[in-house]
Amino acid sequence: MGGPLLSAYNASKHAVKGFTDSLRIEMIAANAPVSVALVKPSAIGTPFPQHGRNLTGYKARLPSPLYSPELVADAILDAAQTPHRTITVGGVGKLQVIGATLLPMLFDQVASRMGPALVDRDKPSARVEGNLFAPQGNDGAVEGQQHGRRMSSYTSARLNPIASLAMVAAAAAIGVAMTAARGLETRRDRIKRAT
Repeated sequence: MGGPLLSAYNASKHAVKGFTDSLRIEMIAANAPVSVALVKPSAIGTPFPQHGRNLTGYKARLPSPLYSPELVADAILDAAQTPHRTITVGGVGKLQVIGATLLPMLFDQVASRMGPALVDRDKPSARVEGNLFAPQGNDGAVEGQQHGRRMSSYTSARLNPIASLAMVAAAAAIGVAMTAARGLETRRDRIKRAT
């Protein structure tokens, strides 16, 4: 999806999506025994803000909530083992996809206000050229200065639908049992009051 301050980055993501969709179609047409999946990360706590080009004059940051890079790695591993068309990592990312798809004009208005969440106005920063022509901060770190959540209920449910359904069914059964127990208590109380 589009967003402020990241037009080149967003354009490259659209290019990857277009390439992936075309490759998938070509593999289907060729009857190739290959599954092509697009993994779409939400805001992930990588060094991206430190390594990307920044002309804002302020320290770059990622908007909350952030997810851990390990969640993306788990999604990629799952896509390599189990056919998926698309996996969105992080529930917030899925909500953004749904919002941009179902209510695009409203999403544009909300996204237009995201610029301040991408910079820390309390921390002025020199111009950062980014890593297009040369690596920036080539320390090999996977995690950035902002750390992400190591769990996403949405992603877990997406990658493990049977286990998720079993958990929902168990929770529903417990809820039904508790409601039934309350109903029995209420009946007993009425009977006691009546006698």
